Amino acid sequence: MEDKRHQKLKLLQEQIGYSFKTVSLLELALTHSSFKNELKAHFSKSKALEDNERLEFLGDTILSFIISKKMFTLFKNCAEGTLSKYRSLLVSRKHLFKIAKEMKLVYFLKLGKGEASGTLNEKSNLLANTLEALIAAIYLDGGMKHVEAFILKHFGTYINKKKLSRLDNNYKSALQEYSQKRYKRLPFYHTLEKKQMFYAIVKILKSKKGAGWGKSKREAEQEAAKNLMKKLKKEKSFHIHAKKSNHS
Repeated sequence: MEDKRHQKLKLLQEQIGYSFKTVSLLELALTHSSFKNELKAHFSKSKALEDNERLEFLGDTILSFIISKKMFTLFKNCAEGTLSKYRSLLVSRKHLFKIAKEMKLVYFLKLGKGEASGTLNEKSNLLANTLEALIAAIYLDGGMKHVEAFILKHFGTYINKKKLSRLDNNYKSALQEYSQKRYKRLPFYHTLEKKQMFYAIVKILKSKKGAGWGKSKREAEQEAAKNLMKKLKKEKSFHIHAKKSNHS
């Protein structure tokens, strides 16, 4: 079993282009809290089991710094607001999930049975967090030079204005514009924090509403706006189809 795990970790290191001096750091980055909690009962209280949550905290900061540094050098004519917008797109949970999928990180995770049984999309937040933990592990193992090379290898291709504009799905702005034009009113958002996640509901009229989850208030509201936009587009296409049928 240990040989199989060793081979798996070796394969991952080949894929990411970095070899760990301290492989236990890589193992920790891949260990989700659900795995730790499931195994707690099998260990004495004196032996503390760890997960990747602390690494995730550090990795988030390192990723933001390196992306900010690269954009500051590359986009010399961009204002602070534009740079902030671009950075938020690149470090969003959605984009981190995309990168984690490209790296096939899901095959290397240590998860509890409940988390392991979910679909890939259900693991989106979990995979985004694992990628941040991996970034921190590379930094602690090899320093800033190696972690910068890793981040630019996997994120660098997206650091250009054309690709960033494609990533810019501002559903809140789109919904606001649509709502003002069609219903002559602004959308109303109600957001709650639940178990370290945010849940948002957006309404235009009593019957027009959407909901969404996110790691931040902004993410949850964007997801809610996106879901409501989908509903409104379906309704619109249905009405257009009904009108055509009536005239035929």
